[in-house]
Amino acid sequence: MNQNTDAINGQNEKCFVGDKEVPCPNEKQGSHMEQQTVFWERRLLPEGFMKDGRNDMVFFSLLFGVIILILALLILKVKIFSKTLVEYIKPIWFYILGAILVVFSQYLIVIPFNDSFPYLMNISQALWALMVALSVMKLSKEDGFSLGNAFFLGIIYSVIIHGVKVTIRYLFYQKTLFYVVDRFAYGSLLVMFIVVILGPLFVFLKNKKTY
Repeated sequence: MNQNTDAINGQNEKCFVGDKEVPCPNEKQGSHMEQQTVFWERRLLPEGFMKDGRNDMVFFSLLFGVIILILALLILKVKIFSKTLVEYIKPIWFYILGAILVVFSQYLIVIPFNDSFPYLMNISQALWALMVALSVMKLSKEDGFSLGNAFFLGIIYSVIIHGVKVTIRYLFYQKTLFYVVDRFAYGSLLVMFIVVILGPLFVFLKNKKTY
């Protein structure tokens, strides 16, 4: 048996099967592993910020608290910056639905097929950001749109996009409470960055009537 023809041998940072050069396993998997690490790692809160463990009571209390608050805002028709929650959601419901579908696609499509299509992860992240940007643009054309409306829109999208994400990761991927708090904070920061940049811009353009 000639082991040189059956094994991959590393020579001078190159890999061979027999005398034929082939891609090294590390080279082939490096980009995939790096993307997977970025997708799952904590990003914002410092180590030791809180206990790194699971706490179902706290998690589900927060989850149901948010759901109850949303229902109360809908039923009582509470106005936030002169708009009810329905008035925020109705003009952009298709963008919200699109963002939710993108989130589910990250776990149903992107992760399983990331080996074959390594850029799907970046595309999916860009898509939900696009949904947020288009929503800001759409609402900015409504009468009475203000920077306060843009800020609250950021909160809505943070709860929808990253609330769904951390719920999936906590329930189905057994992540810790510290982890999901960190990821929610980081994701919400990205959403708020988009609305803080685009909100004033679209308000300015609307006042100038240039779009």
